[in-house]
Amino acid sequence: MVFISSPNSRTIFLNLNPKTTTLHFLKQTLHQQIQIPISHQLHLLIPSNYSHHDDSALLSQLGITHYSTLSLHVPLRGGSPGT
Repeated sequence: MVFISSPNSRTIFLNLNPKTTTLHFLKQTLHQQIQIPISHQLHLLIPSNYSHHDDSALLSQLGITHYSTLSLHVPLRGGSPGT
């Protein structure tokens, strides 16, 4: 089980095995759970060095264990031009 803290302060519980789950699968699962497209999932706070190009890494390779809590951040849109 992995916990995800979403942008709206909601905590999501995912029953995933970090030893067999890839980062890409985690992002797909989040997209299904909270409808945030993978391309807008700016970053997950992962407790290790992480290359943003390696979504094939297993969660355990990124230092994520059972009962880890990750924070999901998405880009903010809006504002007016020139400000």
